[in-house]
Amino acid sequence: MNSPHEYTFKLDEHACLNNVFTYLAKKRYLPKVQGNGHSWDATFDNENVVHFIANQQTPEQSELLTLPISRFAGEGIVAVFFSYYSGNKQ
Repeated sequence: MNSPHEYTFKLDEHACLNNVFTYLAKKRYLPKVQGNGHSWDATFDNENVVHFIANQQTPEQSELLTLPISRFAGEGIVAVFFSYYSGNKQ
């Protein structure tokens, strides 16, 4: 998978952040990585929203997952950015 890249899909206007990650998990969006101690962070509008540990396709629980995606929408588009950490995140 080349980075950076785009993946576009549509959700209902009343969807919450959890719906975004549920959809991406069904698509196995995050690649599997060999080894230990790696993680991913998902960022919306420069706000770190959720954290993924190792090869988990679903994020750690967070109250932010219940927020409506409209809170992060600009012109009807929600951009999610993933940051990868190859060792234990400090």
